[in-house]
Amino acid sequence: MKSKRIKIKLMTGILLASMAISTSNIAFAANTVTGAITSTQNTVAHTALSSTIPNEKETSVIATVKAAPFGAIINATSIKKEATKYQVFDGTKIISTIANLGTNTTIFPGKSVGDVVTIKLLNAAGTIVSTTSVTLIS
Repeated sequence: MKSKRIKIKLMTGILLASMAISTSNIAFAANTVTGAITSTQNTVAHTALSSTIPNEKETSVIATVKAAPFGAIINATSIKKEATKYQVFDGTKIISTIANLGTNTTIFPGKSVGDVVTIKLLNAAGTIVSTTSVTLIS
């Protein structure tokens, strides 16, 4: 009789251990799926912030910033073919003059690396061709 109890306890222990491993695997799989979903959401959110035009590669804007005695110096570049100039906004407030792409301009109030600004790209005629939210880099 004692040997049957030991076998039952052993089998119960194995079953419980197996269930614990399965639960652990399920939790790991759930965390992996959640991480993938979060990563996808972040990518989609970044893409939405990066451009208001569906083809992001055509409207990519890179903006560098550095401190200045008055405000900050910003330089924006883009591969959007028809864009030749840019202007920087803090929300809807204009914080720079219109400048040629690839040239420095002053923004006031100053911004720093990591801040998000809105950059409007303009063509040679001064028409806005793109509005993009950009995180400033050094």
